[in-house]
Amino acid sequence: MSLPRAADGRWGVRLAIPDHWSVLEDEDERSSWDCGGLAATLERWPQDVFVDGFLLSDFRQDLRLLAAERSGGLVACELRPGLSGVWGLTKEPHRRAEAGATYRAHLLIPTASGTLCLGALAHETQPAGVREAAVIKQAKSSSSHDPSSWSGDPYGFDYSPAPDASFPYWSFPPDLTLATEADQVDYDLLFDRHPLSRVRRLLDELELEVLAPSTLRVPRGRISVGSARFFRPLGFVEAAPTSVGEGVRYLRTSFGHRATALWVTHHPSGEGNLKAQAHRVWDQVLAAVPGGAVATREARASRAQACGRQPGVLTEYRLTDPDRYGVSCLFPWEDHLLEVHRLGPAFDWERANADVRAVIQSLASKAAPPRPKTAEGVTHNGLRRVYRVLSWFAIGDHDLDPAEARLLASLQREFGISDDEALSLARDARSGRPIPLGRRAAERDLLVRNLVLVVAADGIFDPTEARRLAKLAPRLDLDAAAVLRMIQDELE
Repeated sequence: MSLPRAADGRWGVRLAIPDHWSVLEDEDERSSWDCGGLAATLERWPQDVFVDGFLLSDFRQDLRLLAAERSGGLVACELRPGLSGVWGLTKEPHRRAEAGATYRAHLLIPTASGTLCLGALAHETQPAGVREAAVIKQAKSSSSHDPSSWSGDPYGFDYSPAPDASFPYWSFPPDLTLATEADQVDYDLLFDRHPLSRVRRLLDELELEVLAPSTLRVPRGRISVGSARFFRPLGFVEAAPTSVGEGVRYLRTSFGHRATALWVTHHPSGEGNLKAQAHRVWDQVLAAVPGGAVATREARASRAQACGRQPGVLTEYRLTDPDRYGVSCLFPWEDHLLEVHRLGPAFDWERANADVRAVIQSLASKAAPPRPKTAEGVTHNGLRRVYRVLSWFAIGDHDLDPAEARLLASLQREFGISDDEALSLARDARSGRPIPLGRRAAERDLLVRNLVLVVAADGIFDPTEARRLAKLAPRLDLDAAAVLRMIQDELE
């Protein structure tokens, strides 16, 4: 008998199938098993999921949103370092019984050809609540027992409704089935046949080997969409051009195959005030969004609002098939309009607005900043010394960023340095020998102004560059604080 696709490695992961698992389904993108009272499923998604420690709080929120759709809550969500993945547990009311809960396990594993999602679920059998009753009885015997802390989010998340606002923000449904003290892992040994104990044990005992790991990496520096350069929020992966305007659409896929969309788009500037133009753009965009036809004009609100440093119009709206929340900010950009738009789950308005703000606040024009002209009074040897120091700083102990390489090549031509001479100076910069600099103010000024551009070329002032600046400044008698302020101004 041939192995299921999930087990034989063709999906980029090899899974050891326990003897007591019986195959229920083995399709091109999905395999499922009966695990002796538990149901387990492994699916392959073509979409890439980026997993990183900085995104752990986002994955937890994704599971809260997913569980809330079934009137449930989050039990646990942590990274799975050995697989470069992330796992979680949720609980919800048992839909086929008057009492009890259903527990679900979730595991996302990024691979080179997409993402594998393992899911497992188990229903609480009757009589329900035995585990909770035993833990409550034990807790009541303790003098430190606090009934008010019995249930809630394991990471302190507050499910309280959002404050009143001019636009109807959506709140989590009331009376969610949240995690309790009895759901803690410490009680699994005492209740080893409980459905929660079983799905958690399934996650712990899985023998998975990633054969083709994901190649996704954190993008370095700003990315460009037309003439706009910005920092992409972590986790969003480029998906396709936008259907309206000229731009790029990014997706962040998470548990439950739920996708959050972010797009940055250039639109022609039209007639009328900015708010009227924003409404026209919004209508075009909404018509192209799946589910947009069920939203009405009453399901949106627009207001003038500063977007970064520019006046703009913020439009919030609701789609109901499925229930989703979108926010779009449109503002003048060069000779046209620029739109930053985010669409995701209905309860996720806070993160949606934060993502839009983050993109706008990081915006910079694609046009390269004007480079300082070669200063008068700097000799050719002085230009060589400046170029050597800039090479030392740019190359350092890391790979040369393409933006930095282009800037060095431009400076080489501007300084009249030949290819052989530039190569020799770059090798000399790597040698670790003392870094000389002439005494003339013009030479020092030329170095500082170009040093700022080298640091800002990739849009990031990372810790490595900060350490190199701190090391370089005293050697060349530079004011490190002043250089740092210039770098920050350039990055702004």
